[in-house]
Amino acid sequence: MKKRHGFVLTMACLMVCSICFALDIPGADGSDGVLKITTANCTNGVYTIDLGRAATKQWDAKPTTAGCGVYDPEKWAVVFKYSSVQIDEGCMLKFVNHPSNPPVYWLVSGNVVINGEINLDGDRGQDYGDVGVTVCAKPGPGGFAGGLSLTYDSSTRYFYYGGGGYGPGGATSQIRRSMNYAGVSFSGAGASHYTKGTSTSDGSDYINHNRSDSGALYGNDELIPLVGGSGGAGCNGFQSDNMTLTGGGAGGAGGGAICIACGGTVAINGTVTARGGRGGGYLSLNVFYFGGGCGSGGAVRILADKLTGNGQILVDSDEATIASLTEEYGYILSIRNRAIGGAGRIRLDSNNITLCNRNFSSWNVQPSLGNSDSAVLWADAKITMLTLGDVELPADPKYRQSGQNECVSFATAGERELVFRTENIPTNANVVVKVTPRQSSDTFTGTTVVATMDKGGTFASATWRAMIPLDDARTTFQVLVSTIPLNE
Repeated sequence: MKKRHGFVLTMACLMVCSICFALDIPGADGSDGVLKITTANCTNGVYTIDLGRAATKQWDAKPTTAGCGVYDPEKWAVVFKYSSVQIDEGCMLKFVNHPSNPPVYWLVSGNVVINGEINLDGDRGQDYGDVGVTVCAKPGPGGFAGGLSLTYDSSTRYFYYGGGGYGPGGATSQIRRSMNYAGVSFSGAGASHYTKGTSTSDGSDYINHNRSDSGALYGNDELIPLVGGSGGAGCNGFQSDNMTLTGGGAGGAGGGAICIACGGTVAINGTVTARGGRGGGYLSLNVFYFGGGCGSGGAVRILADKLTGNGQILVDSDEATIASLTEEYGYILSIRNRAIGGAGRIRLDSNNITLCNRNFSSWNVQPSLGNSDSAVLWADAKITMLTLGDVELPADPKYRQSGQNECVSFATAGERELVFRTENIPTNANVVVKVTPRQSSDTFTGTTVVATMDKGGTFASATWRAMIPLDDARTTFQVLVSTIPLNE
């Protein structure tokens, strides 16, 4: 997985106020021009920015093509340097993910006016019976994919287990190991982020034998580094009264992440949304049985001289309702086995906040607040993958959960030693490797391995090792760092 997802807060640089009290945003040179979204340049009300068009450069370099931004692998960010931003009412801005799936940064020298919507939501998990059910739900930029559902291959007459959600708070998969249950759902749990996802069955008269874990809490109030939401786990079967085993839906994807750093005023009268996608399910007799867990909400950070408006920032999970499912499928009588994803994070850094009169009760998530003169953009901490077994790992791993070729491959399953390097990370930090198989097996549903540091390691540079179990299927691994020492 992506090598810069250690959750470390490190002071990198200080924002300073100019004489006119506007913020001096580093790198905000206006080289991407004006972003003005109106109904005239939207298609059916939607304006799309393809993050894959960003040239690979250092974050503060000028873009090759104005308006396309730059991608900095070291910062794991697609960075745009606008002179101003305007999104009109009735317009929705959406993104096509970069191959490395980093978050989005806007460094704006002027003002930002959002009267429409910025949408970084994760996709919903696919329902049982959807075409292409072997494709994971796609996250928003900077988020993580949902887990697959149980699938049946009619040509081999073989069931393929579903998998856990991806990301630091991804829900783990649970395996159905017995044929002795009737009327049982083996649905996936919701992912976690700022709050825990759930694995309850909403009081269903069908027993939810979900023993999957909803994932770990992660991140920090400052949103440094900036990381999106995680994926919900896929369902591993619904067994009806006549002992028929079916699939049950894939996990929803995590919401994305965006940082808007503005030298002037950010006015939000519309919506910025980075919600986790709902889990997929199974519709029978006007009852919707959730199989996949919902993805967790993403992250939104606003840094501005002034922050005003009466809009909303939403980073919760799209848990779905009877009304919303009725609109999508037709009449729905009830919902069962719903596992909601955890809420994401919001950070507002400004010395002058009048947004919603500082009443954020309708947002579902209370933001953390800070002063714009003490905010930073980047952390100094860095994690670099080196080798897995005897194979050198790519410097910038691409996003591979949805069917692309693997970064590396091996002829046989088994344990391999992962070696990686940390920089500017305390030597007593909690360093682990999360291992998530694309499809679980009877013997492996994923694990978390504690890494050990080589002798001689320092805060400035240290080498770490961990033995990673690899199953027959595609496996994803991700290094996670917490600055809370192991002995606390």
